[in-house]
Amino acid sequence: MSILKCISGTTMAHVRLKLAQEELEEAEAGVEPIHEISANAFIQVGLELEEQQYVDKFWPLSLSL
Repeated sequence: MSILKCISGTTMAHVRLKLAQEELEEAEAGVEPIHEISANAFIQVGLELEEQQYVDKFWPLSLSL
């Protein structure tokens, strides 16, 4: 379970959808990206990294119970 879901009931799928919609709106408005990686992709990588760090930290603890 992600931290976002615990806090507000927001799922990762909802966050990804919202970011993709915002990226599409910017593209349709002619906003040129200033970086090689989109903000959407950058945030997704960060969220996945955070989740993996959480799993790495707490998964061994759950196995010892």
